[in-house]
This record gives sequence, C-alpha cells and structure tokens, in this order.
Amino acid sequence: MLEFNERYRLEGHTVPSWVCDNPSCRLREIVRADGMNPVAASRQLLRNAVEVQARAKRTMLKARSREQNSRKRVVKSQARLKGKAS
Repeated sequence: MLEFNERYRLEGHTVPSWVCDNPSCRLREIVRADGMNPVAASRQLLRNAVEVQARAKRTMLKARSREQNSRKRVVKSQARLKGKAS
C-alpha cells in the first residue's frame, strides 16, 4: 500500500513523496523536486561567496575613507587651535 509522506528523507533532502509501507517493497516516487539541482545550488553558493567578498571590500573602502576624513578633521582642528593661541 502506498502512503504519502510530506517529509520523506531522500539523499539528504526532505521531499514530498509516495512511499510503499511494506518493508519488502522499495517503491519511492518523488512528487515534486526540491527546487534546486546540484548545479543551481553550486552557482548560488558561488554567487553568495562573491557577494560576501564584495561586501567586505566595500566595508574596507569605507573604513579607509572614514579614517582619512578623521585625520583631516584632526589636522584642521589642530590648525584652528594653533591660530587662536597665537
């Protein structure tokens, strides 16, 4: 007898499928694919890795820019303080 199982584990994935409840029967029929094949999953991982690297690079550029702007402000403040002290 076939039984519908929404969360049948097959090759490390949880997929909906029809499964035979008889132990001697090995019939398993997947109802629909889990949505992402291994190639698509690999491409998604690569895309995510590129995005992480780009975000890190942008963060470093922003940090350098903030540091340079802070140095400029300190120099200007010191120049103003020297000008007032004279």
